[in-house]
Amino acid sequence: MPKIVVFAEDLSEVTAEQIRVADAVVPFAADNQTMMSLLKLIQQGERIIPSALLHRMPVQKPPPEPLPRMLLSPREQQVVQMLAEGDANKVMARKLGITEATVKVHLKSVLRKIGVANRTQAALWGLSNPTELTYVPTEMVAGALAAND
Repeated sequence: MPKIVVFAEDLSEVTAEQIRVADAVVPFAADNQTMMSLLKLIQQGERIIPSALLHRMPVQKPPPEPLPRMLLSPREQQVVQMLAEGDANKVMARKLGITEATVKVHLKSVLRKIGVANRTQAALWGLSNPTELTYVPTEMVAGALAAND
């Protein structure tokens, strides 16, 4: 992948935009050995900005904090589990005996509560947080009811 390196005779002339897009800002005054070391680091993926320029770097807003974790309802837990299993909304609706629109409402609520942006992130969250999902799967409930009859 190409790297963007700004070579500057006078660091005071480097703009904030150049700092933002550059992988490195290197002064021309650097000796050959230092230059070679810097270029190797840049090639390895390091970002090199002289400390004299750090105060001019654009301030990046931190990502928004997720809402305080609210407990997922049993139905929302089922939706997350089914997402983690790879089920589409239509499949979830059939399994749960609800409409696809209702699945979408549950999914939107889940995304908001766990602070993720999409269904893939929600599925990954479900896989990495199994203790948050304590519901009994619909199939197990149906099987237990049938066995009692």
